Amino acid sequence: MYPEMTLKSGREAALLRGHPWVFSGAIAGIKGQPSDGDIVLAKDSRGQALALGFFNSRTDIAFRVLSRDCDKAIDAVFWNQRVQEALRLRQRLINTKTNAYRLINAEGDGLPGLIADVYHDTLVLSVTTAGMEKHKQSVVDALVFYLKPARIYEQSAGRSRGLEGLQDRKAFLYGDDRTGAVRVMENGYAFDVDFIDGQKTGFFLDQRVNREKLGAWSRDMTVLNCFCYT
Repeated sequence: MYPEMTLKSGREAALLRGHPWVFSGAIAGIKGQPSDGDIVLAKDSRGQALALGFFNSRTDIAFRVLSRDCDKAIDAVFWNQRVQEALRLRQRLINTKTNAYRLINAEGDGLPGLIADVYHDTLVLSVTTAGMEKHKQSVVDALVFYLKPARIYEQSAGRSRGLEGLQDRKAFLYGDDRTGAVRVMENGYAFDVDFIDGQKTGFFLDQRVNREKLGAWSRDMTVLNCFCYT
């Protein structure tokens, strides 16, 4: 049984519409004594179960949805399924000319507080919630099983992590501790990614389409790259 978090009357509306968070001002009370990062069961004012998620008393975002199936066991099978589904979705989009992409995008993949970027044979994680910090090893185990990377590196830093009561952390979590850049392919072009000292997790993966378009527009031209971080 999980601790229970009851919402004020009418404050369940956003959650029922699919919003992944509950803010602290919407909470009427807590049954049990959950620690920050623990999993709790959210209920409406009538006692109807709504969702399971991470609880944190420190932040305005007091609850982050993990599952709307309130009978779901949050165990190794759960984390494996989440990673497997994220990988299945990306495999439909990634072609043989690209081996750098975002595998897990936090709430978008049902894993609040976790970013996982793939750089060829290297995985870089960013953990930003106390709940995900507690279950990080289970996720790492699932990533190793399904992707078999050479290494996994954690690059967890920033204001949001501090708000959750966590210290910044940079460390290898799995595999060899290779340093230096990893060469990746994006749309057939090679880029060297510094996943340890680079910005964010090492590369701005969300700019893939922009780089492709700029390449087409500037073909056979001499271009000065001042601010594109590539």
